Amino acid sequence: MGWRVYEVVLQLQTPMHIGWRRTGNLQMTRPYVTGRVLWGALAARLTRNRAVAEGLHPVRNDYEQVEKAVNEHLRFTYFYPALMGGANISGDYEIQWPWMRKDRFRYRILGGYASTALEHSQRAAEEGTLHEVEYISPRIRDNASPVFLLGYVFEKDGNKIRWSDTLDGLQLGGERGYGWGLVSLSKVEDLSRSGSVDGKPLFEGKIHIKSLGNNSPVVTVGKGERILAHAHTDGVSARGNIEPLVGHRWVSGEPNRASYQKIAFSAVCYAPGALLEETTNFEVVEDGLWKRLP
Repeated sequence: MGWRVYEVVLQLQTPMHIGWRRTGNLQMTRPYVTGRVLWGALAARLTRNRAVAEGLHPVRNDYEQVEKAVNEHLRFTYFYPALMGGANISGDYEIQWPWMRKDRFRYRILGGYASTALEHSQRAAEEGTLHEVEYISPRIRDNASPVFLLGYVFEKDGNKIRWSDTLDGLQLGGERGYGWGLVSLSKVEDLSRSGSVDGKPLFEGKIHIKSLGNNSPVVTVGKGERILAHAHTDGVSARGNIEPLVGHRWVSGEPNRASYQKIAFSAVCYAPGALLEETTNFEVVEDGLWKRLP
């Protein structure tokens, strides 16, 4: 059974914070949307939509069923900020790579919001609560042009999940209670509609489709090109930052215990932006991670 590939463009409507790390009082954002962030938001929205349609309140088992279906039928690349108007292989959108002219990227696209809790009895800020949350801005700083997010969704043949309808109005990342992370759907283009797409360039030609006929899509990245997702380090020859991916996962099904979250280790990976020292084929697996193929 094969896969289809879609180029997807989302317009950022509000600030977006993709949790990364903390430096002093600053909660830093990743300058891109990870596959896991998109996977989690999409699965949650699909679960709630199905429950509403059935007049029910979703429970943990409902989320697990939808998550399993998404893992089986969909794969995601990471999504990167883009501006409209670039003359390149991605049509009317020019990707803003965070590792190119870093200071300019931060000035134009990233912002920060500082806040603190108040101690009303003292009419002062509560001690130790001052913090700043960094975000990807919905408008660039120099001319207020809108910011888009460009990436790709792989869909297994026979899929019945209406994922494209769900993307419009989705919220991604953190601080969603304040309205952050809201996106609207600007474009979905089926790149497979004209037949075979083996060798087709993605992300302005930075990577190419190797195969869409396996259990998972496969992409190839040339020597000297950058990895565009977190990639397992096993067997990969590259130069760049390495991160242990650690997050929270729900655990359920244990006798006499309610569902709970636990810290879960995923993998040791090269971070996006690492430079490959040899041409490498990667399988796009769950959470948008890449694994080297022999």
